[in-house]
Formats: sequence, C-alpha cells, structure tokens
Amino acid sequence: MVVPLDQVDAQAVFLRLLTNIILGMAVRLEGAKKTKKNVLLVLDEFVRLGRMEKLINIANVAAGCGIKALIITQDKGQIESVYGKGDTASILGSCVTTRIFGLGRAEFETANWAANALGDQTVLTRTKQSSAKFGESRRTSTAEQRQKLMTADQILEMKTGKMLLLTGSKPPALVDAIVSHRHPAYRGKLDRNPMV
Repeated sequence: MVVPLDQVDAQAVFLRLLTNIILGMAVRLEGAKKTKKNVLLVLDEFVRLGRMEKLINIANVAAGCGIKALIITQDKGQIESVYGKGDTASILGSCVTTRIFGLGRAEFETANWAANALGDQTVLTRTKQSSAKFGESRRTSTAEQRQKLMTADQILEMKTGKMLLLTGSKPPALVDAIVSHRHPAYRGKLDRNPMV
C-alpha cells in the first residue's frame, strides 16, 4: 500500500493500526514460521504515524519471520520526539544498515550521533626535536592519538550526492548516493510519479 505524503496525517490512525497488526503478527510468530516470501515494510516519515510499540520489537523478531523494515526519517530528533531517547537508541541500534545523507546545517545532534556511530581511529604522530646540544642527536618521539573517523562538522559539510553507509559489523563507508530516477541502471524500470 502506498499513501501519498499529503495523506499520511489524515490516515495516520489507520496506517498505525495496519503497521501494528503486521508487526504484531511477526512478534506472535516469534520466528516459528517464516513467510513464504519476504516482506519489506517501507515506512517513509514513519514518525508522522505516531508511536508504534511493535516497531521497537521489529529487530528482535521480525527479521527471523521474513519481515524487513526500511524506516526513513529526516533526523534523530524526530524519532526522539515520538519515542524518547531510550527507545530511539533501540530503534537505531537495531538497524542493520544506516544511511546518512543530506543533513541540514542545524542537524548537529544527528551528525554528532553519526560521528559516534562511525567510531574512532588511531593516529600516530611523530615529533622530532628541533635542536639538540652539540654532539647529541635530535630525539624523535611517537605518540598515539584517538580521533573520530569523521567529526559532526565534517558530516554536516558532506557534498550533495555523498552518503555515509554503516552496514552491520563492516567498516563504515563514504559512498556516492544513487538517485534512482537519474541512474542508468533504473531507466525504464520505474513507474512515473502518479502525482505529477
């Protein structure tokens, strides 16, 4: 089912009920029975539907039942406004893949979360003594320092068309975002937008 974004608020109660029924079925099955075909639940602007308790359980149970979810939101603050900090951490922590792109300059909290999620690296620095006493050689010292792979500011300054990709336990990657309606691989495979 596809609901145009301008109808989401008017249909929020129905959509929340339908989503909770689907997720509730997955939770009830608890992995005992997998669907014949995988189900992809795409929830764009999902926070506009309001709080859905079952959504918090999706990572624990739904994947084993053949249900995967693609949840899309503008920023971390939107999720926290509906689910609170603790449940937001659970939702984001359960995501196998996280894509971060197109943050506005004011999205510092989301960028800071992303910088922490990317992790740190160890940087070796060597310093050489600029001068030494006569007859002595200059000393060289090496130090290890931890630094973020990317800072929040660097994330906020990412160029259009770039995306951070965090996938499971794999190292994070900075990749080119694919815009489906512009990419040659998708030409002729997408329906026209019925709203235009």
